[in-house]
Amino acid sequence: MASIPYVHILHSIQCDDGGDFEELVEYGEIYYHLLLRYNQNEPNFIKNVALQKLYDAMNQEDEDAIDDANDECTDIT
Repeated sequence: MASIPYVHILHSIQCDDGGDFEELVEYGEIYYHLLLRYNQNEPNFIKNVALQKLYDAMNQEDEDAIDDANDECTDIT
C-alpha cells in the first residue's frame, strides 16, 4: 500500500512593503510555488486580512506577530 506524501514547507517569502506572500512546498516528489496576492477589489477576503496582519507586523518589526501572521498565511495556502 502506498503511503500518503508529506507536505514539507521549504521556504516562505514575505515582503515588508505590502507585497505578496509566497511559499515553496514539497509534496512527495512534486514542488509547488504558492502565492497569496492581495485582492484590491475585495479587501475583506480572508487572505487579505491575513496579508494585512503580516504587513502590519512587519512594519512594527514585531517578530511574534510576524510568525503568527506567517503561520496564518501558510494555513491559507
